[in-house]
Amino acid sequence: MLGIDVSSHDRWPFKPNTEGAYRESDFLIAKATEGTGYVNPHFARAMGRAEADGKLLGFYHYASGGDPVAEAGHMLSVASPWVGRAVPCLDWEEGGNGSWGDDSWCRRFCEAVHDRTGVWPMVYVQASALWQAASCHPECPLWVAGYPDLRNSFDVPRFRYGTGPWDSYTVWQYSSSGGQTDRDVSGLSRDEWQAMCGGAPARNTAKEEEDMPINCVLQLDDRPCLTYFDGHELRDAGHPDEIGALNQAYRAAVGRDIPCLKLGTKRAPWGKRLSDLLARERVVL
Repeated sequence: MLGIDVSSHDRWPFKPNTEGAYRESDFLIAKATEGTGYVNPHFARAMGRAEADGKLLGFYHYASGGDPVAEAGHMLSVASPWVGRAVPCLDWEEGGNGSWGDDSWCRRFCEAVHDRTGVWPMVYVQASALWQAASCHPECPLWVAGYPDLRNSFDVPRFRYGTGPWDSYTVWQYSSSGGQTDRDVSGLSRDEWQAMCGGAPARNTAKEEEDMPINCVLQLDDRPCLTYFDGHELRDAGHPDEIGALNQAYRAAVGRDIPCLKLGTKRAPWGKRLSDLLARERVVL
């Protein structure tokens, strides 16, 4: 099977080169998150389109090398509605990664994801740095990066890299198309890919709504930004696309748009009173 992996660099709608590759692909893996704060503003739309087009799915978190449990939690706070429908992945690269060279970080991240979902993530790593992710073997599938050249096509070259301790790769990213589009290949069947997702259990939407860490969006006290509750505290949305991504995730889990409420005004600051109450009493909504 042939596929692509995409991030915000591929834009939305996809830039022309990525769009052409997408139309020829069998699977798509989309960047969801990075570190403990970033959300790809195009994530939900890319996943929704690919699912509607019948493509196999994956999503990935780009590691920044902070607390691996916190980074796993951030990924799942955005992408958990896709668990069971897409393969979760960890992207382990040197750029922007404060723990590059740590051979235990990947394992701790993957264990945190498995503890919460029952699914072992696939681990992306360049062929020359496999030792940094070796602790994830054999539970986690391998997504290896190695470019014999920078071809901009699905004419797959001969594989020429080691994969130890894995017997072989599950996905191979074989070209960046000269920085235009990341191209991948996998020897799995559709059924084998879906099995990697952890299956698609029956959904209890009432319980999913109850368990959603984000259950409403608020405009507080006439402030010029929107706020949401992440299960622990009220957080201001840093960018309008962040609310769009949250709504897409909520809609996928619950089947309708996230409620948006206005609370308080400058003269009657009920929003501030709510925030103070949450901080003081540790209330969980």
